Amino acid sequence: MISLIIFLTIIGINIFTLRNKPGVTLAYILFFQSLNKMVFDGVGLVQFRYLTTIVFIPFILYFHCRKGQYKYNLKNLFKSNIAWGFFLLSVYMSIYAFHIGQQYEIQFLNMFLFPGFILFIIGATFFFKDSMYKDFFYGILFFSILTMLTLIIFSGIEALSDRTFFGKGPNISAITQGQMSGLVTFFSLLIILNEKGVIQKLGIPFAILGIIWLSLTGTRGALVSILTVLLFYLFFISRKGRAIKYLIFYSLIIFFTLIYYGITESLLFYRASELLEPGAILATKRFYRWILFFDFLPDNFVFGLGPGGWGKYVMIGEYRYPHNIIIEFILMYGIAGIVSFFLIFFTGIKASVVITKDTTKNLYFKAIALAWIFYLISAMFSGSFIQGTGYFFTYSSILISTNVNKEDSKFENKGIKL
Repeated sequence: MISLIIFLTIIGINIFTLRNKPGVTLAYILFFQSLNKMVFDGVGLVQFRYLTTIVFIPFILYFHCRKGQYKYNLKNLFKSNIAWGFFLLSVYMSIYAFHIGQQYEIQFLNMFLFPGFILFIIGATFFFKDSMYKDFFYGILFFSILTMLTLIIFSGIEALSDRTFFGKGPNISAITQGQMSGLVTFFSLLIILNEKGVIQKLGIPFAILGIIWLSLTGTRGALVSILTVLLFYLFFISRKGRAIKYLIFYSLIIFFTLIYYGITESLLFYRASELLEPGAILATKRFYRWILFFDFLPDNFVFGLGPGGWGKYVMIGEYRYPHNIIIEFILMYGIAGIVSFFLIFFTGIKASVVITKDTTKNLYFKAIALAWIFYLISAMFSGSFIQGTGYFFTYSSILISTNVNKEDSKFENKGIKL
């Protein structure tokens, strides 16, 4: 019964927001497929889980897309360096997989393209007005917390870290949970630094909740991502003094609250403390993977090892991955991977800097750019193209969408070449 209630609640929320808050529904479609799978599985309908995307997307078009706008957004997509980088990667991966013709590579390709390729197109072309970014921002916060609560209800609080979870029931990987909790934490800090009144005060408990969740997952990459993107934000915004004062004041409140709740006993604190020991970083598997990268690179610089090549040729195991997006781009896909990476990376960095510095852009536009930085840094430590890093590509597509002025009747370009 509880599974049915959760299922109906989540579907009902999405139906309710379709008309007036479509960005909330887009947040669910783009970033909560794992939650979607979990709730459909809970009622025995997991084979129908993609119906949410198939049904909701046409309604978003019907309610919110003005005549000619989707065509314009699609045209903007094909002008984007980020999109061409992603398309190059997808095409080369497909050619490589079918050239080898083995089930291993083809299965990797399927896991990368579906639903990732579809979500990329949706993210780049389905934001039709500026207000959708605000809805999207709060949708990310809302569904992240709902994911955490659903995991607890289905499988107990132990499920908030699959490193220590051995019980029965649904679960989501520590990488994905770490990224969700990290983004909840950072978005909450943005609320604290930019909003006023009740909304600002609500950012404090959300930030505390996000850090507690992150501490349970033990995901160090997400912690580094929070700190890095926060420094990026403070470096490029105007009125740094005010922001730093607010951050110090509220950070002290959050810090002492976390100490009270035993953050120093958490898995994240323990794993992060390990790296402070002399020589600890050099002894980690992450560092060893870079040694392997340089060992294999000379013989595979041109064509790469192919889809899933790390698990097939380097550290043998089914779809094992290097835990670093740079290694995966270059070593798996050679020259095509290098070109693809630089098209996405440099264009995304440039756009993120421009948006963050622009005083005319509101919090929600900046949040898109900063979330892209967050996922970029996170992808340097955890995940692969088919596990965790997919959200990096999806956020890259949303970054493309910010290049179009959705409120202008002529759909004029904002001037940031993506």
